[in-house]
This record gives sequence, structure tokens and C-alpha cells, in this order.
Amino acid sequence: MIEDLRAVTSCEAAWETSAYPMNGSSHTVATCYIHEPDGETLVIPKHQEEEVLHRLREDHNEIPSMLKAWFHINCHPPSEHIRTLLQELTFRDMPKYFTYKRPSGYSNNAQTRIVLFVELKVCCVHPRYLEKFAIRLLAMNKKFVRNFDELKTVDGELCPTFVDAARKMGLMTNEREWHLTMEDAIQTEMPINIRRLFASLWCFALLLILNSYGIYTGKKSLFHIRSILRHHNRELTDFYLPDVDESLLGYRKELVDDGSEMYISFAEIQSKATSLLTDLNTEQKFVYDEIMQERDDINGRRLFFIEGSGGCGKTFLYESLYYGLRAQGHKVLCVAHTGVAATLLPNGSTVHRAFGIPLITEEDMESQIDLASRRAEELKQVDVILWDEATMSDRRVYNCVNRLLRALHDEADEEDFGGVMLVAGGDWKQTLPIVHEVQGEGVIDYTLKHSVMWSRFKQFSLKTNMRAITDPAYANFIVGWNWRKL
Repeated sequence: MIEDLRAVTSCEAAWETSAYPMNGSSHTVATCYIHEPDGETLVIPKHQEEEVLHRLREDHNEIPSMLKAWFHINCHPPSEHIRTLLQELTFRDMPKYFTYKRPSGYSNNAQTRIVLFVELKVCCVHPRYLEKFAIRLLAMNKKFVRNFDELKTVDGELCPTFVDAARKMGLMTNEREWHLTMEDAIQTEMPINIRRLFASLWCFALLLILNSYGIYTGKKSLFHIRSILRHHNRELTDFYLPDVDESLLGYRKELVDDGSEMYISFAEIQSKATSLLTDLNTEQKFVYDEIMQERDDINGRRLFFIEGSGGCGKTFLYESLYYGLRAQGHKVLCVAHTGVAATLLPNGSTVHRAFGIPLITEEDMESQIDLASRRAEELKQVDVILWDEATMSDRRVYNCVNRLLRALHDEADEEDFGGVMLVAGGDWKQTLPIVHEVQGEGVIDYTLKHSVMWSRFKQFSLKTNMRAITDPAYANFIVGWNWRKL
């Protein structure tokens, strides 16, 4: 239950009794938002979509963004006094003297406002988006700009791109540091690590270093780089790289197309599966055999949940299942609720990234993955999902994934998760879903156990604590401790 109240301690009571102000702010933070040409964002209030769209259709005058409003008032200053002032202002300085309001833009009357305690900032842009990043730098440093062309004009010359303009003004440096990084890697690292570094630079910095290296000329190298990029939901074509024709590589199907296991063969997968299988304890082996048997049965059960305290070997069991299923030719996807847990799984990914889950969790939310995209096609090929930290995931997230997989599998749209096998696991004694404005026992209603699908899960329990194998008293305490049976 959420109570809207204010707690007053003795210190606050004395402060209020003395008639001191109880609230206030010393500074006003004004944020300026930027965008690319024809790329402004329009936020529409919920349940007002039709009204806003109708108003936009009827009114041919567009609603100016903050950036376009800056251009507009620079083009049409209401007075010479304001023109003189505007000639000294960058985009970042505008909130200190003018008020921005939709749909009119910045106030265009003769009066300006001066706020002494205003903290000014321009919203951050990831360097990956070079043009938008350059626009931000230019808008923060150029004064009295009247349009996008003027923004990328330097010393009277219209630059081809905003990046070129920013570099000409000295606001963006070249990629010398990254060239040195690559050159050092070339001297000291193996080719596979060089390609990983190269792909990482592209994923997280979008640097223009491509033409300086022949690293991409070989089809096999390009194939490896593509696999790393795809692990981050990116494509070669996103960076103007040519795609690779797998039929020309001479690869056999036993080569794995996922970044970290690029060159592991089917024989090596089988060998690793056998090695992991021999290290399973009795409980883990029982769960492993049950799941593998159901996977082989075309009419077998498809939903499983593995419960176990920390240290009972759930992650090790997931890894064993991963390689065991891969050895049988199945496509396996490993996901976890948090990024840290995902790094412990083979080619692991967070649930939100893998399934396109929106950041704001709602009952009827839909995946952000386009059903006609490559990501959707890859998900359609998945046979088994291994889901760690399942106890932390909101049941509404499961419902969203369920709808996505059913939509992808038309032939099994009546089955849970479109007929894809789901092996989930976690510890109910650990953190449960974080739900907005829900506290205490209220979060229990949002756990997987309160999903309509829970009754169809086959449940297993791991009780042998391998991490505390030398301290059986502590292991028994952990297993026996139960705050409340959910």
C-alpha cells in the first residue's frame, strides 16, 4: 500500500516552528533538447493521440521543437534590442533569457527574463550517433544560428555534414587515439582478439577507422565481425560494411555463428557437453535427464522451473543444458534478468535486449521487435530458452514474451511461448520483481507464481549447496530458511 504523506521529525518540527521555509530550490535546471533535421520527437499524452493528430492535420504550422524555435526567433527577432541579445546567445544560453512554450516556441515579446540561478545543460547524445553528437556540439558553441545549414557552415563554407563542421571548428578530434589502440593490438594480439576490438569500437563509438585497415577484407574475418555485431543487435550494413555470403566461406554447419564461440566445432561442443555432464551432481543430473528427455519427445512438456538457493549450481546446470542441447542440434538462447547474471551464461543476454521488452512495464505491453526483422527471424529459430534469475522478472514480462513467441510461431500460436521450451530458474528467497508503487507483499502478485502459466510448469528443486559443501550446517540453514512460502 502506498501512502501519500510526509513524516515530520523533531528537527523538522523545530524548523517549521521557527517559520523557516520548508521547501524550495536554489537553482533552476533548464534542459535543451536537440535533434537531427526532420528528426524531432513529439511526445503525445496518453489517450490524446487522436486529438493531437487531428490538430496537426488541421494546423499546417508545425509545433516547433526547442531547436527549431531557436532558429525561428533568430530569424524573426521582435526588436533590435532582442536581436542584439540573440547575437550573443548559443542554444544552451536561451533558457536564461527566454521561456520556451509549446506550440508557440520561445516567447517573442519585447521582455526578456534574467534568472540568476539557472543551471543550463543540453541533453547528452551517445558518440555512436555522430551527426546528432556533432549537432549538439555545434549548437552549444555557435551563436545566432537561423537554420540547420547555418549550423554546419564554418567560415562561410557549407560543410557536407555536421561532423565535418564540428571538426573544422575543432570541436571533434580525429580518431588518432583509436588508430594507436588498433596499431598496438595488431602488434600484440591474436587476430581473433583484434577483430573483437575492431567490432567493439564500431558498436560503441562508431569511429571512421574502417578504410585504414585490411581487417575486413577476408570473408571469414567479416563473418566473425558480423557475429559480434549481431550479439549487440547490430548489422554490418549499419556501418556501411558489405554483408557476407556464407555459402562462399566453405564453412560447415558445425561452426557456431555467435561471437565468443566463433570457431568452436560441433565435435568440440559434444566434447564440452560430455565433460560438463560428468561433473553434475545427482540432483543436477536428474533435472538434466528429465529436461533432455522431454525435449526429445515431440509431445513432451515445454515449461520447467528450477528452484535453488545461491550456490546450488543453477548456473552450472544451465551451462550443461546449453551444451547438451547444442550437441543435439538445438538452437538455445540464454537470458537473465540482469546484465551481471547474463555474463555468466554462454552467449547470455538480458531479457529486455533479447526480447525487446519496453523499459516501462505494463499489463498489455508489446515487444519492440519488428516481426519482419532479422531479430525476429533469429528468435523464431530458437528451440530452447534458458532464463536465469526468473524470480526477479515480472509476470507481465513473461506475458509479453509469450505473446511475441506466439506471434512468431503461427503453427503453435495456441501453445505457451509458441511451443518453445522454457527452462527458468531462480531463488524465491532473493530479490523479487521491482514494481512501481508496489511494496512489501504486494510484489508477490507480480511474480511468475501468480501467472496463469505457472500451473503448467514442471518444478525441480536443487538442495545440495555446492558452494558450501564443506559447511553442511550453513548449507542446511540456507535451504531451511524461508521467509514465507509463496
